[in-house]
Amino acid sequence: MNTDKHIKSIDIENFRSFDKLTVEDFSQVNVIIGRNNSGKTALMEAIILAFMSAANEDILFALNQIRGITNRDIEKIRLFFFNLNFLNTIKFKINFNKEEERLISIRALVSNLYPSEKTTTQHFEKNSTTLFSTPSSFNQIIISTEIDSSGRSIDFSFLFNKSSNTYLIDKSNEIDTLRFIIYIPPTNTGSAVLNFVKGLVKSKQTTMLLSALQSIDKRIRNISVIGEEIFFDVDGISELMPMSLMGDGTEKIISCLTPVVVSNTSTAVFIDEIENGLHYSAHKTLWNGLLDQSKESGCQLFVTTHNIETLRYLDEALSNRPDMQSKLRVFDLVKTKNAGFQAYKYTYEGLSNAIELGNEIRL
Repeated sequence: MNTDKHIKSIDIENFRSFDKLTVEDFSQVNVIIGRNNSGKTALMEAIILAFMSAANEDILFALNQIRGITNRDIEKIRLFFFNLNFLNTIKFKINFNKEEERLISIRALVSNLYPSEKTTTQHFEKNSTTLFSTPSSFNQIIISTEIDSSGRSIDFSFLFNKSSNTYLIDKSNEIDTLRFIIYIPPTNTGSAVLNFVKGLVKSKQTTMLLSALQSIDKRIRNISVIGEEIFFDVDGISELMPMSLMGDGTEKIISCLTPVVVSNTSTAVFIDEIENGLHYSAHKTLWNGLLDQSKESGCQLFVTTHNIETLRYLDEALSNRPDMQSKLRVFDLVKTKNAGFQAYKYTYEGLSNAIELGNEIRL
C-alpha cells in the first residue's frame, strides 16, 4: 500500500470562514466532526484544493456547486475569501507523507477592463482597477495561483469575465499538481455513482458491495445496470427492482462504498455528511466496508459528520479491527472565543475512551 501521496498536515489562511487553522497528524481514515456551521465542509474543501492545487479553473465553481450555488457568476468566487474580501490572500501549506511540502497562494485581482486573451497577469495588475467597495461593478476577475512544491514552482492565472468565458492567461514551470480524488456529496450522488457501479459490474467486482448490502437486506442476490438505472435481483420478487425502490439506506451504502472500491487509482475519497439518508442499523455495515476498502486500496479517507451515533458505530467497527485502529484520526472543529478555530484530535483510543466514559464530544 503506497501512502506517499497521503496528506499529513495543512495550514489554512483566509479561506471561507477560517482566518487561520492548522490541522496536523492526518492518517488513513480521518473523520471531521463539529457542530453545525463549525467549518467541517470548509475544511474538506481546503483539503480538496490542496490535493488538486487549484490547477483547474472549474474547481472553484465545482466546490460552490456542492453547496448548492449553481450560478457561475464570477462574483460568487468572493465566497472563498475570508470575510468575503478579495484583499485576503488565500494560503495553504500542505505536508505529504513523502517529505513533500507544498505552498499554495491564491489571490484575486478585479477590474473593469476587458483585456484580450493574450493579456498577461503583469499587464492586468498594472491596469487593474480594484473595486472592493463596490464588487457588483467589476466585469472580470483574475485568480492568480502560485505553488511551490519541494523546490519546484508553478504560477498560473485564470481570467473569468461576466460572459462566463474563461481564459488561461499565464502559466509557467509546470509541475505535477493533479492528484485524483473522489468527492461524495451528502445527497444527489446521481450519475457519478451510476458510472462507478457500471465499472464494478463490468469488471465483476461486486462481491464486497453485495456482501455489505446483504447485511442490511438478506434478500438481495445481485446488482446490475440496465440503461441508465441500477437494478437489484431480490428474492421473492419476480422482476428486477430499481434502486429508487430499495430505500435510502441501500442508496447510501452504494454511493459511499462504490467510489472506494474503484479508488485504486485515486489518492483520496471525501464523504460529506456520511449519516445523511442512512438508517442506524446500517452504520456499522458502512464503516466496516469503508475500512476494508481503504485498507485494500490504500486511499486516504476524509469523512464529515455531526452525529454522535455515527462515531459510536465507528468505535464498534474498529473494536474488532486492531489492524485499522492506529489508522484513525478524529478532528473536532471548534470556534473558540480567544483562539479562533481549533481542531482537537482524537486517536482511536481517545475516541473509544471518551465514548465509554461518557465524556463530552463536542458535536
